[in-house]
Amino acid sequence: MRTLMLIAAALLILGEFPAVSRASDHDDARKLSKSGTIVPLEQITAQVRSRPDIKDLLEVELESDADDYYYEVEVVDDGGVVRKLRYDATTGELIDESVDDD
Repeated sequence: MRTLMLIAAALLILGEFPAVSRASDHDDARKLSKSGTIVPLEQITAQVRSRPDIKDLLEVELESDADDYYYEVEVVDDGGVVRKLRYDATTGELIDESVDDD
């Protein structure tokens, strides 16, 4: 019984760390948007949804390389193909589009 309680406690503790990490990522993105460093997520999703060739928006992530920020958007096009769109997060411009082969 004690072993079961220890395992349950460990799972609860380990389960909390990813949630804290995701929350801080979300907070960081919100601060960057409010400060004007990056364009709001809503601007990017509106651009994606306005494209006639996009059927569904699957996922959006804010990524960074050094001091460069970009939104990586996963979508399904009207042909059923999953695509990755990469937008410059500081300007909102589409910088890359590729077929997602993951």
